[in-house]
Amino acid sequence: MNEKITTIRPTAVFGLEQARAALGLAKNCLPREIRLGRLRVSKRAGRYLILGEWILEWIRKGEVTRQGPEAGREKILKTQGPRPPFQQTDRGLAS
Repeated sequence: MNEKITTIRPTAVFGLEQARAALGLAKNCLPREIRLGRLRVSKRAGRYLILGEWILEWIRKGEVTRQGPEAGREKILKTQGPRPPFQQTDRGLAS
């Protein structure tokens, strides 16, 4: 595994393609992150420009923290809410 280690300086200015190449990302990744508002960008002279500081901020905000096995289950239950009780109908059980 001989991957090149990239250093991103906070004061560096990247074009979209330069940032994509530096991070080794798919072509549609950065436009999607920009569209979703997760990656800051500036548009000047018809080009998207990204500061190194913004790339580092984007990486930091995506940090994944490890939690116990029950944490994942709790997160699912919070997003789905409580299940309604089953009700008996003339055709059998219904939710």
